[in-house]
Amino acid sequence: MTTVTLEFLAAQMDRLLGAVAVVEARSALVDARLDELVTRLGTVETRLEKLETRLERLEGRFGAVETRLERLEEEPRALRAGQAALDQRVREMTPDGELTLAFLARQAERIFDEQGRLRDDMTVLPGIVVRLEGTVQGLTVEVRGAPSRYERLAREVARLREPAPG
Repeated sequence: MTTVTLEFLAAQMDRLLGAVAVVEARSALVDARLDELVTRLGTVETRLEKLETRLERLEGRFGAVETRLERLEEEPRALRAGQAALDQRVREMTPDGELTLAFLARQAERIFDEQGRLRDDMTVLPGIVVRLEGTVQGLTVEVRGAPSRYERLAREVARLREPAPG
């Protein structure tokens, strides 16, 4: 049997206590680093939550942008349809299907004639109303407005008798 001395055991005990002290020191370092990592993890979690919030806001904005883009994509289609309708109306209104200055001049002349007719009517018709009420003054206004009305009618008849341009 082997004999163990007290001195040997004491030396072994000192070595074990030294090793325990080293392990405890290292454990304290590991605990400190673990606390540091927990703090960092908390910071990372907070930042991650902020990033998730930002991401949700960005997703909402992207949805709004996509909606706007869809509307903008539809706009040219509507404009093209409107342009096609206008082109069709021009083809229907003009003899050769092209919008020319001569056509525009005829249309402007037609508008001016219509405006003159309306102006004459605004002179004559109130006079008729006043005359119907029994006043002599209304008859005078009607009689004064009638010649310009008849002159305009005569000009229209003369214009219709002229050969059409173009």
